[in-house]
Amino acid sequence: MLWGLQLALGRKFNESVLSQESRDGMDHLIELKRLAETRGLEGWKYFSRVHRFWILWFALLLLGIALLPVIIGVVFLVGDVFLYRWIRKRERTTPKASLESLETSRAFAKELQVLYEKVKVETSHLPKEKDSHGLPEGSAFVGRAVWISVDTDRSSTVFADRKGIVVRVFKHTPDRCKEAMAIELASPPTTFFPWPRRLRHIIAEYYNEWDSIQYSFTKGHSYVRLVRLNNKTVLKSDTYRIKDTSRVGAGSITAWPSFPTEAFLLNRHESG
Repeated sequence: MLWGLQLALGRKFNESVLSQESRDGMDHLIELKRLAETRGLEGWKYFSRVHRFWILWFALLLLGIALLPVIIGVVFLVGDVFLYRWIRKRERTTPKASLESLETSRAFAKELQVLYEKVKVETSHLPKEKDSHGLPEGSAFVGRAVWISVDTDRSSTVFADRKGIVVRVFKHTPDRCKEAMAIELASPPTTFFPWPRRLRHIIAEYYNEWDSIQYSFTKGHSYVRLVRLNNKTVLKSDTYRIKDTSRVGAGSITAWPSFPTEAFLLNRHESG
């Protein structure tokens, strides 16, 4: 909580410069955040269980149709009907944990903004620290760690979210993107199309107007196009060609370790 307020205000300070009311407000927000995360996890577990029941229902339906000529097939179909009615009844009941998670998250955001305004006044006499993350030079990002989350709906090669290290920021990019950087995956996954091989290097291509490399490291996550690097010699070059790559998909990329939730919420409020 204290780190998020420091990042949002651009000042370094400790709790001793804050009033007792502000310190109590920070403790209350920490409890709210924990409650929201707990309720959100309970809601996610509920919907995950319902999703598995739907898979079971379709499996039983197919099995019942296959065994229809046999008496046991009738038993499966009858059981499938009762399972369908039970699932529909469960789905009509909105999980209370999900509603509580949303309400607690809204209360957390409101109280965080109030606390931010108080701390801003109480620390106004302290000097602002220079932004050490907003580095204009592309080479300054080399060696920085990033976290990659693959969009499974828009990706042909799907692998679990993982960490990577920036090894090259290209000065010149193809026309289809405005910025690009090469990333070495910390734990290379195995892909099977068109044949099994290890995916070690990928290129993150920035094509949205509001996304940039600097934004990924200072403000939040950016949505990028991910391509496989087939020609490793481009790691020593300032540019690359489209034929040196092959499609992986799309996903979001952010700095690692990621900024706390408080800093993201306050930065979004300030920019809005």
